[in-house]
Amino acid sequence: LSLVGFRVKAKSSGDVDKIDLHSIVLKNVVHKGSFSVVAETSAAGLPEWTLDRDDLSYTKDIVVFDAGEIGEIDLSADYYSSIAEILIIPGLTHDIEIEYRLHVTENKMITEKAVIKPAEIGIAEWLIGKRYTYDLVLGVDDIEIIPALDEWK
Repeated sequence: LSLVGFRVKAKSSGDVDKIDLHSIVLKNVVHKGSFSVVAETSAAGLPEWTLDRDDLSYTKDIVVFDAGEIGEIDLSADYYSSIAEILIIPGLTHDIEIEYRLHVTENKMITEKAVIKPAEIGIAEWLIGKRYTYDLVLGVDDIEIIPALDEWK
């Protein structure tokens, strides 16, 4: 499997009270596949996943984070807060939908969405045994996403 995680922080100390993360959704995640290992000369063999992408009933949106269920995260401009990790069947990446709220006045919020395509920021495929971390930097004027890849142990 692949491990996909998300961390978040505010862009600046001035943004901390003006923005919050509402949800993160992975779009059209394939949740059925076949796993096989071909025994070769190495003990590890060659693992492979075959995903059932043709059957639309095997894809669904997965809510990775929902502030309505988990509660708001206290954002800091100084450090990232780890908010979610999910195991994914390896293969092509899925769009990441980020919903956030801007606090315009004390009693008024505007909800916005951004869709991140991992392939457009350098990660086209989630590989077996790898950990992918997406750092979200929330600002009033923009959202930045910083991907990282490392071995999952």
